[in-house]
Amino acid sequence: MKTKSILTLLVALTGLATVGLADEKKGDDHHAVEIPKTTKEIWSQLNGLEDTVNAAVAKKDAHVVHGRAEQATGLLNALPGKSTELKDIAKKRVDGYVKSLAKILDAAHDAADDGKFDGAAKSMKSYASLIKTLKAQYDKDTTSGKTAEKDLPQIPEKKH
Repeated sequence: MKTKSILTLLVALTGLATVGLADEKKGDDHHAVEIPKTTKEIWSQLNGLEDTVNAAVAKKDAHVVHGRAEQATGLLNALPGKSTELKDIAKKRVDGYVKSLAKILDAAHDAADDGKFDGAAKSMKSYASLIKTLKAQYDKDTTSGKTAEKDLPQIPEKKH
């Protein structure tokens, strides 16, 4: 029994060590996104990504919906750790909003992958509502920028 406990501890420690290595890129290997250094830069990309996901839903382009939603999720997941300007109570709210937004984006790209663009559009409406609440945790200068689509990270080619 002691050996099993030691092995469990080693596996846990190995997992913790690898978390730090992946800090600068978020997302799966296929959709990993470089994490900007500041929350202002993260917000600029998030604002641009929201527009491109909505445009891709309207065009019924599942590949772009999927790729851009994954990139946005990676950026969102980086926000709590990068938001050093926020007080602890606000960071807790941000963490909760980020988790909910990630689920909404996942639902949007899953719907698009299944060809259900009405469902993807509905998810993006929910996203738009909740992202406003998340933005309210920051000052307007931090959340006001918008990266143009041409300046967003490239989406990898389809691997199907």
